[in-house]
Amino acid sequence: MYKWWCVIVLLFVAFLSLAQEPKSLSAEEIDNILLKAEDQRTGDVKNYEKLLSEINAHKFQFNDYQRCFYHYLEQYNHALLNGFNQSLTGFKQLFEACEDPRVRIRIKNMEANIYSYMKRYKAAIEALDYSLTHVSDVDDKHLLTVVYSAAFIVYSYIEQYPLSLQFSELLMDESDKPSDQCKGKYNRAYTYMKQGNAQVDEAEINQVFDYCYSVKEPIYAYLLKLEWYSYLVKSGREDIDWNELLAEIVSHEDAINRIAYPYLSRNLLLVKSQLMFKLGDEEVKLHVIDELLNESNNFENSENKIVYLKLMVSHYKNSGQVEKALEYMELVQHEMEQFYKDKQNKQVAYQIVNHESMAGQLQNEILSKQNKILHIEQDLAQKNMLNQRLITAVISLLGLLLIFWAVRLMRKHKVVKEAAAKDYLTGCYNRQTFETQVKLMLNRLEIKDLILHLAIMDLDHFKSVNDRFGHLKGDLVLKRIIAYCQTQLSDRMLLGRLGGEEFGLFIIETNSRDMMNKLNQIREGIAALDFSDIDADLKMTSSFGVASSLTSGYQWQTLISHADEALYQAKARGRNRVYRFDLAHTE
Repeated sequence: MYKWWCVIVLLFVAFLSLAQEPKSLSAEEIDNILLKAEDQRTGDVKNYEKLLSEINAHKFQFNDYQRCFYHYLEQYNHALLNGFNQSLTGFKQLFEACEDPRVRIRIKNMEANIYSYMKRYKAAIEALDYSLTHVSDVDDKHLLTVVYSAAFIVYSYIEQYPLSLQFSELLMDESDKPSDQCKGKYNRAYTYMKQGNAQVDEAEINQVFDYCYSVKEPIYAYLLKLEWYSYLVKSGREDIDWNELLAEIVSHEDAINRIAYPYLSRNLLLVKSQLMFKLGDEEVKLHVIDELLNESNNFENSENKIVYLKLMVSHYKNSGQVEKALEYMELVQHEMEQFYKDKQNKQVAYQIVNHESMAGQLQNEILSKQNKILHIEQDLAQKNMLNQRLITAVISLLGLLLIFWAVRLMRKHKVVKEAAAKDYLTGCYNRQTFETQVKLMLNRLEIKDLILHLAIMDLDHFKSVNDRFGHLKGDLVLKRIIAYCQTQLSDRMLLGRLGGEEFGLFIIETNSRDMMNKLNQIREGIAALDFSDIDADLKMTSSFGVASSLTSGYQWQTLISHADEALYQAKARGRNRVYRFDLAHTE
């Protein structure tokens, strides 16, 4: 009797084991679940983790491609939880371990995104170039759309907006999937805002938002919405009810927090804080200050960090804490320097990759020509002296061709280098070059105890020109003003664009009275410029803040900070004036 009971128990255990065993899936079914999980990465994060768990139950059925694909998705989930920077090594190891080109292309896409976030732009472009080059070798339409998505994100990171827009249009043309349509529409609207394009309006933003939300892409929906709110705050338009806009932003707060995507939450906090400061509710502002301080080390990019630091400057100025305000002003200046250097690095990285690609092509051409020379030499070595002379002539000709190509390459390199030193719009020095030139002269001037002045020129109400007449007319105004300023420069002056409508003037070996006369002469000249071809009533004025070595010494950071403070005083006193820091300092 005991034996029969044992048999029954064993049969029962075997039955339970079979009942718990997952249903066997075909290779095609596993492929579909993997692709579905990939699509969920930017949609429902919880559902993404659920799908990974479901796929894991079938890991013993995986072929090599599916195993690598699963590990890629698993590594992505690890990056979501622990940060993408810490996951770069894991992606690199997976690339070496997996030979399937479809997975390798996906990994390179991810590396390109991570490198962009880490500000390693050259590495990002090279990783993306791998994907764009190899995707044509794989007959996989879905993978092509994945590469297009990565391309528009990376090119947007490095501010190559025309290329970013081109790839988002390719994505929408290639794929009819709602999620891909959402991503393409999002990037088109986002790019228009970044370029200050008048084509984007609230109706289009709401249409894209509603579409992305309806196809379960809430991250892209709210990324666009918050970018739109930030765009409106920066515009300072007079037709906006700021209380109504703040109420609309707050109405989205619970939905954004439920998504549990930290970048969205921090962007929401920044936009909300800017509006609360604009509206001036002191009690609410104090609450927001606490929130900002809690997030002070978590703002992902320089633009957001600059917004945060400027809010803190405003708070401490209004509360009478002058020392704290000055401390944060210096942080703003430092972060702005990093911001403009980063913009320059993006352009240089793009130029370098293009330059190296061109050099690689030239090297291949040279090697090809050298191979031809060797073949010619081998053929002609068997012939008589007449043919030997022909060899010499051919070799000489090809040598000249090599020299021609080398000279051409050097000229292109020189053009790229000169372009990188100048501001593309106005033709004066860009910020990085201007700062470098000034710093080189500061030590020499200090040793010789020579006087110097650093001025910041700001065009008054320039944003209203863009708002009224558009960015193309705004660019024309900038060009005309700087062209006039350059006619006023002596051999003891340098001019550079610091950013936007702000320009730096560095003046050496000139006493304070002559310096003030010169700046007032430039200021009056700007006010007298004719802009009637744009608008009969358009007149431009400018404000100057000046710091001198007599009061600020010979350190770049101190000079630029004091000049910025003087500029603030010039604006506060009604604009269209020159204001010296030494005067501001004694008040």
